[in-house]
Amino acid sequence: MSEPGNNVPVMQRVQARVDKTGVLLERVRIGSLTIHPPTSTPYHRIVWRTVTGQRRQTMKGRTFKEASAAADAILDELESGTDKGGETVYSMIDNYLDPTRVRRGGTVWSINTHAKTAWLFKRYITPVIGQMRCRGLTNKSLIAVIEQKPAPSPDTQKRLRGELARLVKDGYEHGFLSTPPEQLMRGVRTAGQGAKGNLAKQGQVTGLRQVERHELPTSDQIADLAVAMSAQWRETDAGEVMIYLLAYSGLRLGEMLALRVGDIETAKRHINVTRQVLHDGHTITAPKGAKARTAVYPKRTPPTKHHPKGFPLDTAMRKLTRNRPSHLLLFPATAGKAWNRSNFYTRRWNPAYWSANWPENADESRVFTPHVLRHVAAVYWLWERKKSARAVSDMLGHGNTHITLSVYGDRGSRLDEFDD
Repeated sequence: MSEPGNNVPVMQRVQARVDKTGVLLERVRIGSLTIHPPTSTPYHRIVWRTVTGQRRQTMKGRTFKEASAAADAILDELESGTDKGGETVYSMIDNYLDPTRVRRGGTVWSINTHAKTAWLFKRYITPVIGQMRCRGLTNKSLIAVIEQKPAPSPDTQKRLRGELARLVKDGYEHGFLSTPPEQLMRGVRTAGQGAKGNLAKQGQVTGLRQVERHELPTSDQIADLAVAMSAQWRETDAGEVMIYLLAYSGLRLGEMLALRVGDIETAKRHINVTRQVLHDGHTITAPKGAKARTAVYPKRTPPTKHHPKGFPLDTAMRKLTRNRPSHLLLFPATAGKAWNRSNFYTRRWNPAYWSANWPENADESRVFTPHVLRHVAAVYWLWERKKSARAVSDMLGHGNTHITLSVYGDRGSRLDEFDD
């Protein structure tokens, strides 16, 4: 039986004595819940009995007003006949990721967004806080997600901060958390090597960050990686071709792993990019932004020590696709299936990376990811092959040429084009 007036906030239902700073001077009781003044810590102690009769307590709020907000959330749980605060964070995450639940704006998860978000939680968030009780979650717990070792990349940290903010807000609204989201997120937005303060020093806080030449691997480094990758592949040519395609066609890794033989038009050197495989290796969706496009690859790659005249990519692609059914994947994993992203890194990318002596960070993590080769392709076509920003934008699948030029455009002047 619920207590009358439970829908009225605690501060309006009790006569509480507080000092001039808002700290409770003597305990107050509301049904089976009691709020005690701070003693050994600056936080109020809230004690209550669950719907099953178990005694629980938590430390919340430096002021009675803050403690009352936490008490209201607990009373809402008791009123609904549940005790979600006692459930693990796993349960809160499952509720947040429920693909059938209508979200803000009246929409549900898209397949692509849900798969990527679920992978992010599985890889970085649940191993750190998944087994915790929801009521025990603190801002320090969330900061630990950002600052875990090995450290996620700055871009991943940015995504993690966003997902954690949405998770705790959702958990607060659905009764898993009694601590206000803004209190839980204290320090989280500036935690980690990708923090706003650190990025400000690098000039990366706002807008699109420009890719500089020194941040990209050289043609010889790409050739080293291609040779190393060929040793990791059952079909020797396949590994080498994959690296050169990534570096000079602008495909994303998920698009490359979903590529079929029939997507290649060798007569025109065109690649019809109509789909991508997500991190799990079996979910196929449209490319990023649901934008199908046509990419192109060169006849030969730039000259290197391995191939002084350039790698004959056109010839290699004809050989790789000749007499193969159009529905087969061009770069399959075992049994002809698409690669799970984690397995691809473990069994192909990482061994080739180390074998090619590509650069590593101080913690032995890799400096470059496959996505850096997409940047190489953009710079190659825009500046070495002098193709228009519109053409390169279309090939990369950018929304407009502003994105292309903002990221890759500052490579010197082209005023010489006006010379007779």
